[in-house]
Parts: sequence; C-alpha cells; structure tokens
Amino acid sequence: MDGVQEFEEERKRIEGAIAEADRIFNDASARHDATVDPLDIRLKQIKTLTSEADLARQELYSTCPNADLVSRLEEIARPLDQAKRRLGSAETQGCNLRNQAKAERADAELCVREPNAEAHVKGAENCDAQARELERELRGLRRQVVDLERQDAEIRERLLVP
Repeated sequence: MDGVQEFEEERKRIEGAIAEADRIFNDASARHDATVDPLDIRLKQIKTLTSEADLARQELYSTCPNADLVSRLEEIARPLDQAKRRLGSAETQGCNLRNQAKAERADAELCVREPNAEAHVKGAENCDAQARELERELRGLRRQVVDLERQDAEIRERLLVP
C-alpha cells in the first residue's frame, strides 16, 4: 500500500507542476495577445493605407498629362524588365553551375579509377570557370538594373508632381 500512496503523491506533484506550467503559459499568452493584437490592427491599417496610396499613385501615372514623361517611363520599362529577367536567369544559372561543380567534386571523391576522378575534377573546374565568368556578367547586370530602377523612380516621382 505504501507504493500506491507514493504514486498518489507523485501524481499530485506532477498535476501541480502541470497546472503551474499551464498558468505560466496562459499568463504569457495573455501578455502576448495584449501586445500583438493592437500591433496587428495597426499593421492592417498601414497595409490598407499603403494599398490605397499605391492605387492613387497608379491613377496619377495613368492620367499624367505630361506625354514626354510617360514616354520616357515606357522607354525605360522594357530594358528594365529585360535586365531583371536576364539577372534572374543568370543568378539561377550561376547557382546551378556551383551546384554542378560541387556534385562533380563529390563524384570525383567516390571514383575508384583515377581517370574517372580526373574527368570529374576537370568538370568541376570547368563549372567553376563558367561561374566566375557569369559572376562578372552579373556585376554588370546588377549595376544596369540599379541604374534603370533609379531612372524609373525619378521619372515616377516627377509624374506625381502636377
């Protein structure tokens, strides 16, 4: 019987510890809600206001009477889009080349025969060289995108001035 009483006492201690942990959790949860709820409300307000401002800005862009500015914006749009696409494609290609080089090195380590290992090492070196060349191109593309985005932003800012 003494063993049962010990289990009962242990059960009560465990239930008490669980109740205390639940109390602490509930208190923390209430503090969290008290902090986060007003922030969530304000964040939703900000998102709504930002969305409305974006719509108003778009309306101003589309109704701008200054044909020269609109034309300049359109002239920049295509090269900017093309540069962004090329940049994204080149970044993906660079990542693929680095992954391929890594795989070639892993394959070289697994090769039992020396000629096969050498072929994988050469393949990795080739991928590395292509990735380095691509990185040089990427630097130029990034500069081009930044410059075109700056021009686009300047024109858009001027479109907002009556």
